[in-house]
Amino acid sequence: FPRNWAEELLVEWLHLDGYLVEANLPVGVARAGGRLEADIVGAKITDGILEIKHLESGLLSGGKAQAKRIVQTKFTRVIRYYLTNYFRRQFHFRGRFERVKYKRIYVPTWRVGPPIALLQRKGIEVILLKDVISTHIIKAMNRWKDAPPFKARISGSMLPEAYWLLKLIEHMYGYGLLNEERLQPLKLEKS
Repeated sequence: FPRNWAEELLVEWLHLDGYLVEANLPVGVARAGGRLEADIVGAKITDGILEIKHLESGLLSGGKAQAKRIVQTKFTRVIRYYLTNYFRRQFHFRGRFERVKYKRIYVPTWRVGPPIALLQRKGIEVILLKDVISTHIIKAMNRWKDAPPFKARISGSMLPEAYWLLKLIEHMYGYGLLNEERLQPLKLEKS
């Protein structure tokens, strides 16, 4: 299960986009003990290609040292190999490894500039949480509503109730409470 609201939101987004999603999937054991987990991993097969999205989320306020730790612990080759094989088994995917598209994505809930560049240089896509909402989630919601997986009994398509965070975004977006301008960071005034 997702451990926080940001992880839940990412799970709902990938589900809506047609991915089989796992949250906090065990991927190994740390040297000092304890379990290593991938925050969110989604997979689907499109045109004979196994697409895997490996998402990690959290605060990105620890500078370059934290970004380096993320690369060294969350997005290792061993974890990539494990997750690829895990979903190959789940889907009974017999295609060659070049038929697997593996994407590493870090979604900071809070950010500091330099670590983002370090992650990007290591081939990790960084998508700010506000951009996940304003771009990826809104588009996924609109795609789903334009072509729902089942025909509605009444006109118009509503997201399933189980996607409670997406339902909140749908409500806020529908009433104009959520737009690009409102997704900008708050500026606190000094008193």
